[in-house]
Amino acid sequence: MEHMDMSRLAGRVAVVTGAAGGLGSAVAEDLFLSGLEVVAIDVHPDRLQVSVGTLAQRLGQKGAGGSVHPVVADITKEEDLQRAFRWVEESLGGVAVIVNNAGVAPMKPLEDSDNELLSTTFGVNVLGLAAATREAINSMKRHGITDGHVVNIGSTVGHAESVTKSLLEMFPMPAYIASKHAVIGFNRALRAQLRTQGVNVRVTDLSPGTIQTPFVPEEAVRALENRVMQPADVARAVRFVLSSPPHVEIVHLTIQPAGEVW
Repeated sequence: MEHMDMSRLAGRVAVVTGAAGGLGSAVAEDLFLSGLEVVAIDVHPDRLQVSVGTLAQRLGQKGAGGSVHPVVADITKEEDLQRAFRWVEESLGGVAVIVNNAGVAPMKPLEDSDNELLSTTFGVNVLGLAAATREAINSMKRHGITDGHVVNIGSTVGHAESVTKSLLEMFPMPAYIASKHAVIGFNRALRAQLRTQGVNVRVTDLSPGTIQTPFVPEEAVRALENRVMQPADVARAVRFVLSSPPHVEIVHLTIQPAGEVW
């Protein structure tokens, strides 16, 4: 592990959504190695069990760390989400960190995007993210946690200057782009509300560029000449954000592969 002091968070609870693979699994592993009690939430039970099982095997070989707890839940269903967070509080205690990573990224232009696709995209990427954030902050309040942290995984495409003709030609995904714009607005409103209420919870918009995950087709990776990041690169950025001292709030962090032009 690189020297990013996470000792303040050792033994505390971190929730990671969309944890069954790719970026979510990498974040869960990194937080485990930093000594946190990681709750890995995903809607796909089979993929989650395989991911956590593989993770446990690898982590067992690495030695000391925290622990990883798989929890199956659909963040777009309120009862499901509340059940998951009740289990967390009853079994592990109050949530100190949430990393909202769950998301969908349909590769379809607007003319081919029906209402179901649009609803699913915003349901997971925006409404589910907001609901999971709500549950985490309510847990922090109930348990008197005064140094909590919300890390919402956005995207560089959520920033208007990144939406270019070349981007849309390679990634025809207007619904996803719009949903990531919405996450930025949500983060701003949330930070303002927490300050108004006197709640000391930091909120970070972490916006990565292209990551080599199942979301990105192999032909796109080849077209980008392999100018992509790996999930571990973004997991390291999450650790950087969380390791900042309590009096520092990283509001926006944008990271891109070297040479990415949008």
